Amino acid sequence: YQRRVHGAYQTVATHWNVSVILINPSEQSNRNFKGVLRVFTMAYSELRIPFLQTLLLSITMGYRTLLFETDYLWVRNPIPHLLSLEKKHSFDMASMWDGKISCDCFLYVLPTATSQKALTKVIRVYQSNINNAIRNKKKTLHMETDSQGVLE
Repeated sequence: YQRRVHGAYQTVATHWNVSVILINPSEQSNRNFKGVLRVFTMAYSELRIPFLQTLLLSITMGYRTLLFETDYLWVRNPIPHLLSLEKKHSFDMASMWDGKISCDCFLYVLPTATSQKALTKVIRVYQSNINNAIRNKKKTLHMETDSQGVLE
């Protein structure tokens, strides 16, 4: 599996003419993430934090950044479309949206103060929810703060 994922990222880097960072959350924590993780569980939140921290570092360094998980299938390179959206619309961050919930498993983020502030807040929400779950001895998290509102 790791070999296939690494090969896919190499293909993206070569054909899209972009830099690629492969993030393995298991290497950045003491946990081994396996199987399907349900949203708003402690394990899911622990998984999301390294991705979001890397994304925050990237935009802080001035890079436009597209974050997506390995289970995405790209029919064609989305970068030209995203760049054209930048020219047509004013935005700091774009994500998948179903009308109710923003998904942080696909984010296109521009290096702006607003996007840095929003990502910092989302990371804090995840960390706070993990701390509260530990304190209350629960495995399912209840979002105290509306992290989706941060991304709107």
